[in-house]
Amino acid sequence: MQILQVIPLTQSIDTEVLTYFSIKDVSLGTIVTVPLRKKNITAIVMQAEPVINMKTQLRGANYQIRNITEIHTKQIFSPAFLKTCNQLKNYYATTTGRIINRLTPSFITKNIEEWKYKKNIQDNISVFNQKLLQRNYHD
Repeated sequence: MQILQVIPLTQSIDTEVLTYFSIKDVSLGTIVTVPLRKKNITAIVMQAEPVINMKTQLRGANYQIRNITEIHTKQIFSPAFLKTCNQLKNYYATTTGRIINRLTPSFITKNIEEWKYKKNIQDNISVFNQKLLQRNYHD
């Protein structure tokens, strides 16, 4: 079991991170669906810790931690993009979720189930370099 800190991908939320728990292991940057008030919203996992490390904090909390609704297998945002959005939030004095929402087209965040993507970004970069040069290095 893990405690997840997620960033909501909506403009109406003024908090930086929300805390939920998950029975399954979730990697950082994964898109999840979480309950918020009376509706479900999409969010990005920014931190995951085992429950064993946070037992005392959970016992002393005056609120109930809810379970995530759905774990999407897609990882749309690269770690570099998330790090950049985290730095931009300090520059513009806003939350990371609002920065991501502004920089990303709305059809991507609203239609996550239908979105096609390539998971391995590093392979695409090396192919791009070969197409860009189109010659031997010595030429």
